[in-house]
Amino acid sequence: MIRSGPAILVLAALALISPRPLFAQAKTGPYVSAGVMFERRNLGNPEEKSVTVGLNTVTKPIKPIRPVPAAAIGVFLTEVIGVEAQFQRSASDNWPYTYSYGSDITKRMAEHHDTVVLGNVRIRAKCWSAVCLEPVAGAGLALHHSSSVITLTCGSVGVPLPCTTPTKADSRDWNVTEPKVAFAFGADIRIAMNTRVSIAPSLRVHFIEHNSTLYGTDHRLPQSGDQWFLAFGASISVR
Repeated sequence: MIRSGPAILVLAALALISPRPLFAQAKTGPYVSAGVMFERRNLGNPEEKSVTVGLNTVTKPIKPIRPVPAAAIGVFLTEVIGVEAQFQRSASDNWPYTYSYGSDITKRMAEHHDTVVLGNVRIRAKCWSAVCLEPVAGAGLALHHSSSVITLTCGSVGVPLPCTTPTKADSRDWNVTEPKVAFAFGADIRIAMNTRVSIAPSLRVHFIEHNSTLYGTDHRLPQSGDQWFLAFGASISVR
């Protein structure tokens, strides 16, 4: 018994500082998180790549992976169910295009991006010591901002002229923010670092109700990009 006494004390101390009890102390209550997500989506630019399918060569739009900031504030109402508000600034893109319509030929520069606001439900489905699997699903709005600036005027379809710079330095054609329906679902793997701080690798599938073309383009390029797209990343959460 004398020899086992120190061993018992060591085991008790390890149990007190192990991730399991530390995580168990923070099962409910408020939290804030911030991180970065990497979106893989076609943003609407006309860039394409050629690929071989069987004996044919076809073109497919490039879907770059781009980082975007994300943050959330929420509360675990019980040991299983949490609710949160999530904010995410989707990747933006801009590119030149030509608009030709009767009496108007212009060179323009378009830009668009989404600011996504979601209300999420988070479920703590399963925990293994300091690691928890948390499925997440939410719905909300994407504030889809698009704008276009005329960079050159080139006469008309019937009377083309050498392209010249518009008289106004900022000849903005439109500047519009439209609310769009947005959904997201996926899961986090939350890893507790201590009683208050955890890191969470994330995977999400997003839907944003984009039109096929941007506002004001009359079904010409540029397009508004994918409605469905994949995002993955990680965040740091503080309770």
